[in-house]
Amino acid sequence: MWRLARTFRLSAVSTQDASEIFAYLPALPTEKHSINSREFFHLLRVRTPRVWIVPTLVLFNICVYFALSVSTGLLGGFDGATLLWWGANYGVFTVNR
Repeated sequence: MWRLARTFRLSAVSTQDASEIFAYLPALPTEKHSINSREFFHLLRVRTPRVWIVPTLVLFNICVYFALSVSTGLLGGFDGATLLWWGANYGVFTVNR
């Protein structure tokens, strides 16, 4: 099982404040935390064995970009009118309408 590496940086105004903060922190991860994270990742894998939304959205965006590139003959640097025609949002045209 993999673990997420987490680093927190705390700063205190005085040494006394730093000591109080340090007193609240556990020396090592607690067993309760370990069990909860194991259970969480197990339930996550059970409920979503395959994630398909994000790859589908990425593929869709690549297809739209490819279609835009083919229709304009450019690989980038599209002009504003073309982007608006393809559904871009321009505040002046979309706010309060």
